[in-house]
Amino acid sequence: MLPAFSFSFDGLIWRVIPDLHKPYLILEIRHSSHKVVFATVDIHEKSLIWANWSPSERWWSSGVAADRGILFLQIFPDGQNPDPRGIVALNIETQQICWEQTGLQFMQLALDGSVLARRIKEVLPEYFTLDALSGEIIRQSDEPLFTVSVPGSSAIFPVHYTLEDDYFQIIAEFLSKTLKILPKNALEYAETKHSIIISYYIYAEDQIENYLVVFDIHSRVPLLHEKIATQRTGIGKGTFFIFEQLLIFVKEQTLLLGYEI
Repeated sequence: MLPAFSFSFDGLIWRVIPDLHKPYLILEIRHSSHKVVFATVDIHEKSLIWANWSPSERWWSSGVAADRGILFLQIFPDGQNPDPRGIVALNIETQQICWEQTGLQFMQLALDGSVLARRIKEVLPEYFTLDALSGEIIRQSDEPLFTVSVPGSSAIFPVHYTLEDDYFQIIAEFLSKTLKILPKNALEYAETKHSIIISYYIYAEDQIENYLVVFDIHSRVPLLHEKIATQRTGIGKGTFFIFEQLLIFVKEQTLLLGYEI
């Protein structure tokens, strides 16, 4: 497998958000000082568009979605208070704030690209549909506006299996035969036309280590096999995904890697 790009960051990569319709990856990066910054990678140009963009000091924010060049941030009063206080939309290319809606909790993107949100009142919640470009309220209701369907994306995310799942045992047997290892606790699995991708965990000296392996789907020969996290305190989800025919993953929480797949 050929490496496509590699970007290293000072803080811990907390979350990687693919834009649903543009070739951007937005990284939420956290520092020991509890400071949150964001960076954006253009995977077509294999370049860092910008790094270390920091929200206003009056916000504590977390990235929740990205679509058509807009990053949606959930805003909180501070790092210790989990109650949402609003939504902010950021233009990924210009780093300019497009709009802000206070008092709302982001729920999801609708099929038409609009933003579905809610406000929690003292008794009953209110639900809103917002225009993604302007933040204007399109619709307001006392009934939920949310749907199971979400906008399509070229991103492929793995399926997470735990010990209780039948597929965990099937995949564990496959790894035992091919790599002579016995995975623990959980694993993640995805397939493409040519590859099988598995993220698994093993114990090493009373610590959990996370590995990522890619097999040729026909020959079952490993094409890539890397330790991506050491000394983990628990089991993660979303340890990799496939975006624009690239395998995307984070190594040791500070290194973003992309491989052609």
